[in-house]
Amino acid sequence: MTAAAVFGGDMLGVDVSTDMCAFLRPEDLQDLGAAKIADPQGFARCAIEVAAPAGPSTIYAGRFFDVAAKPVKGPPKTLAGGLKEYGGGSARNCASQVVFPDNVGLRVYATGPADPCPLVRRAIDAMIGRFDDGTAPPRPVPANSLERLDACSLLPADVSKAVPGASPGREPQLDRHICSSGPSFRAYGVLALVVGYPPAAGGASVGEVIAGRQTVVATRPRADGGKFYCEARTSVRPLDNKDLPGAMEYAVAEVGWFTEPEDCSAAKALAGMLWPALPPV
Repeated sequence: MTAAAVFGGDMLGVDVSTDMCAFLRPEDLQDLGAAKIADPQGFARCAIEVAAPAGPSTIYAGRFFDVAAKPVKGPPKTLAGGLKEYGGGSARNCASQVVFPDNVGLRVYATGPADPCPLVRRAIDAMIGRFDDGTAPPRPVPANSLERLDACSLLPADVSKAVPGASPGREPQLDRHICSSGPSFRAYGVLALVVGYPPAAGGASVGEVIAGRQTVVATRPRADGGKFYCEARTSVRPLDNKDLPGAMEYAVAEVGWFTEPEDCSAAKALAGMLWPALPPV
């Protein structure tokens, strides 16, 4: 049961996509708590929120990755159809990687106040039961959709002009919609192409215009002496999905500092480099 057979030969291409919520559905999890479709926070991903007795938990299924480029670790569990599962859980999060025979990986993970691993186990079992049902035909992707784009084709080979201390290079992160600059002990820049509900301006987030686009700039200060983050986000187009009313496709330019002063000017400069390459609003 290869990923190409389940999701289509062009599953990682730019012309069609798969609705992951055709494989994982709220009714699969209802006996664990009231369940509903939630913010996926990314393309090719399904998110379901479950109102479990200990508090709301969210499970995500998606984020395909190339196992050859991102090898999985640990002893596998053999699943139906020649699939293998790697991973495990902890007190507040649980993550598994389902690997298909054609070396494509699929992440299934959950977060919540109680042990979320039962959600992951239930989700994987439900999805495998549908993988050979033909329930999710390819979904056309609009011409101006961010889903068509590869983030590493948009991120400059060297972002140090915007982010002092960042290293040259481009590294895809899990899927082609997220790309970061090369490894550095000082700073890094990231471009993420996302679908969901972008936070609005307010509180620590401020709105401004960057490269002609309405942009929300948000800080995430150091909490424990670690990194300081600043993000610039701009919406590109509304998502046509009845389960996610008001959701948007949007781009995020993020800068992380390890040693530098806490300053959002680099994130704004990175957004100024990236926004002109996005599809017009």
